[in-house]
Amino acid sequence: MPSPTSGGTSWTARSAGSEPARETARAVAEGARLAGFQPQDDVRVLLDPAGHPFCLSTETPQ
Repeated sequence: MPSPTSGGTSWTARSAGSEPARETARAVAEGARLAGFQPQDDVRVLLDPAGHPFCLSTETPQ
C-alpha cells in the first residue's frame, strides 16, 4: 500500500501484471477501496485507507 504524503495527494502506479483481479482483491484486503470512477479497462483506481488514490495497471513497465 502506498504511504500517504503529508499535505497532498499521492499517486502511485503499481503493476498488476496478468492478474489484475487478484491484485485488486489483495489491495482491498489490505484496506484499499475501489474509486467510484474507473477511467480505463486496463487500470483500476483505488483509494488507500487515508483516501489517497493509486492505480493498478495490467501494463508491465518497460
